[in-house]
Amino acid sequence: MKPRHIILFLIVIIGFCSFLFTSFYNQAKQEAIKHINNEQLLHARHAARGIEDFFNNWTRTLTALSESSPVIKMDKAGKENIKLLYKSNQERIRAITRVDAAGRIIYTFPFNPEAVGRDISNQAHVREIMRTHTPVVSDVFFAVQGYDTIALHVPVFRNKTFQGTIAITINFQTLAKRYLEGIKIGKTGYARVTSRKGMELYCPVPGHTGKSVFENYKDFPSILAMAEDMLKGHQGATIYTFDEIRDGKVEVVKKHAVFMPIHFGNTFWSVVVASPEDEIIASLEDFRNNLILVIGLLLLGGVLFSYYGLKAWLIIGEEKKRHRAEEALRESEERFKTLSDKTPLGMCLIDIDGRYEYVNPAFVKIFGYDLSDIPTGKEWFRAAYPDPEYRREVMSDWKEDLSSYPNLEIRPRIYEVRCKGGAFRTIMFRPVTLPTGKQLIIYEDITERKQAEKQLQDTLESLRKAVGATMQVMVAAVETRDPYTSGHQKRSADLARAIAAEMGLPPEKIEGIRMAGSIHDIGKLSIPAEILSKPTKLSEIEFSLIKEHAKKGYEMLKDVESPWPLAEIVRQHHERIDGSGYPRNLKGDDILIEARILSVADVVEAMASHRPYRPGLGIDAALNEIEKNRGILYDNVVADACLRLFREKGFNLEGLDYKR
Repeated sequence: MKPRHIILFLIVIIGFCSFLFTSFYNQAKQEAIKHINNEQLLHARHAARGIEDFFNNWTRTLTALSESSPVIKMDKAGKENIKLLYKSNQERIRAITRVDAAGRIIYTFPFNPEAVGRDISNQAHVREIMRTHTPVVSDVFFAVQGYDTIALHVPVFRNKTFQGTIAITINFQTLAKRYLEGIKIGKTGYARVTSRKGMELYCPVPGHTGKSVFENYKDFPSILAMAEDMLKGHQGATIYTFDEIRDGKVEVVKKHAVFMPIHFGNTFWSVVVASPEDEIIASLEDFRNNLILVIGLLLLGGVLFSYYGLKAWLIIGEEKKRHRAEEALRESEERFKTLSDKTPLGMCLIDIDGRYEYVNPAFVKIFGYDLSDIPTGKEWFRAAYPDPEYRREVMSDWKEDLSSYPNLEIRPRIYEVRCKGGAFRTIMFRPVTLPTGKQLIIYEDITERKQAEKQLQDTLESLRKAVGATMQVMVAAVETRDPYTSGHQKRSADLARAIAAEMGLPPEKIEGIRMAGSIHDIGKLSIPAEILSKPTKLSEIEFSLIKEHAKKGYEMLKDVESPWPLAEIVRQHHERIDGSGYPRNLKGDDILIEARILSVADVVEAMASHRPYRPGLGIDAALNEIEKNRGILYDNVVADACLRLFREKGFNLEGLDYKR
């Protein structure tokens, strides 16, 4: 071996050892970081679970308190209940406060005469609970009692009428000490908590708590990027850097952190657990020193051993490589032969000149041709594709497949092929370009499948027409009984379909909404005609009979086979989001989206149309009703889509002479 070859070999050995050292060390570093991240995640989950349990338990406690008559009335017994609850929990909370429906403090304990009677309706969280009537957790704010705090408000009702709230203000430092101060990863790792609006609720860095994270870290883009991800409610791991603490410059510090949301009530917070990378690397110092020693010994031994064994190794390696290649080729040929002989799929091998080298038994069975019948591609194409135009199309596709090499793309193609004897079959082709430039083509006879698909489509179309005809008969029957609402079902169905399309629902669901809308009042067939067409206001008993039509419609349709839940949509079209509808007083997402859409369309059409006991109120009145009760009686998204249709896109109820 020449000296320059030896030098080159030594350089390769040194490079290889350096590569091994870098690889092992980086792998160990990544494993250490992964371990730290897992430990951080466990701490974050524990803290999040503890804080979530705190708010969930207090929400249940305040909800139970809000349902007691003394607290609703806020009499002497109610004040005593609040006082007892505070005294048993004063280490965790700062005050318990009762607020009336107008946002004024009725009572607070510890008692503060200056706070009683104060109007706090301008506080964001108080405005939110007065609007939504659902539990609300505030951001950090300055309470009228004279301190910064966080509040949890729960609504108080009397006979379903909003009577204000019962709230606690939280000693967050105690909460943080219990769940966050004990989190220590390494020597200087720590945890902090940020509110949904970016307020730092807890941070061990002095002066950060109570300020916006965007103010505290305005000069650190990597921390701000993490904060923006946190405020979206995401969970993840990241790396950030900083070079300043409390306005003092320090060396650049890189930290590994995990963050995750803490969900409760109407909001969420985010907890961050961070550790400096220096501490992670310090833990690898012994490993690094041992690794250097091992790699050094390996390098020395490798140089000595490799020099004497290199020639023999090269010779033996080449021999083994040749032997393996021959063995692999032989095994590959045997496997291909076995597979191609037994598979039900036709297979052929075509060389780069277009000659057919091999066809398997399944190919012969499908097409009737064997290898002797198709010595060249031209003869095969003329026989299989007698139409010249169609043959040119197939040839163009085949050339395109050949040009895809070396991407080795598999692009299934389907053709009508004339087999031996003259019969045409539908064949799926899957061409594969091999590294040698040859093509392996796989054929699958899908004639019967295509015929079955066509029969299925014909059957479905017949069924769809039959269902449509049945629906029209039902619509005609309802409108014969109630001539004053003639066209109501059709217009309601058209509006419901338009709302569903505006919301971006899939076509099949839109069609189901239209079908259900066209028969949603079918239950009126069971109601006396004189009640349906009565020209004066209905009595309570008569109205209760009218309300039965939703349930009767369900009973008529429940056994009808349909791709859509028609019966359930009909039963629910008078339900309301707040549970005030009928017949089952369903609420919110318990109501099908189809029924929520139909209920809005039904109300708009009914108010705009003439009725025996009143003239049409006009579309503006109908839209005002939807807007006024958006989120109360009617689904927010559905109501918004309906209002957009009329006010922005010029939708109108066809066939109805209504006033604007």
